[in-house]
Amino acid sequence: MNKSEKFWDRISKNYDKRANNDKAYKKTLEITKKHLKSSDIVLDYACATGLYSIELAGNVKEIHGIDIWKFSNC
Repeated sequence: MNKSEKFWDRISKNYDKRANNDKAYKKTLEITKKHLKSSDIVLDYACATGLYSIELAGNVKEIHGIDIWKFSNC
């Protein structure tokens, strides 16, 4: 693991904790959900820890998250 990967792995642990208590995070999810249909297939580009993807997954047919270091299917 290189120096950059170690850095992002370390800060990602705190990223989700802050986002869950953030008003902007909650508002973004609220607005986004209004535009989604259960038949939609979504790409979450630069998904970081996948927090948004996980929250939105129940509202769409499929969601795929991609980030520079980690690739995931949610």
